[in-house]
Amino acid sequence: MKTINNILLALLAVGLTACGNNNNNPYPNGQGYYGNQTGYYGATQGGCVPLTSGAFGFTATNAQMNSAIILAGTLPANSTSPGAHGTVAMGSAGATQGLIQYQPKQSQYGTLQIAIAPQGGVMTGVVQLQPQVLYSLTGYNYGYGAYPNQQSQLCVQSMSFDIVHTLQMSQAGYGGYTQGYGYINQALVYLTLNNGQTIGPIPFY
Repeated sequence: MKTINNILLALLAVGLTACGNNNNNPYPNGQGYYGNQTGYYGATQGGCVPLTSGAFGFTATNAQMNSAIILAGTLPANSTSPGAHGTVAMGSAGATQGLIQYQPKQSQYGTLQIAIAPQGGVMTGVVQLQPQVLYSLTGYNYGYGAYPNQQSQLCVQSMSFDIVHTLQMSQAGYGGYTQGYGYINQALVYLTLNNGQTIGPIPFY
């Protein structure tokens, strides 16, 4: 069985050589590196987050959720549930009051944190990738004397998620309002870049 590094490197070898942006501007709509930050760090609402930033805030709408699975965004043909499952825009929704918080899921590749509104199919959160993963994706050296190469012009314009979760709901408070919390058992995350390439799956087990 191939390791994730082999899978990522194989995927990268096929499509990360061209930015696909004629003006070489990785920041759409004139946005700078930090753009219009809101909510989770690294988030640029409605924009394209530079791949080298490593922190990708997002908001999914019309995601498909049940008691076991959360599917969000357009999952590629090689995924377990290919096709469109709502949309994912870059940038977190900001305040997560009223949303169900999930315990952050950590793996050797990074951290996934989400909050959801199960009835509305809304999920917001952030994916934080480890420096070694960013290096395998961009060729950017994060040590002393580092400088970005052409891959630093790539940015993440959308994401997709295949999440196995456990949701704990409870009744509490005056009027019996519902609240709860959740756990990410495992997740596969895909990044869609501004050159049309999809990277992944990046696993969180």
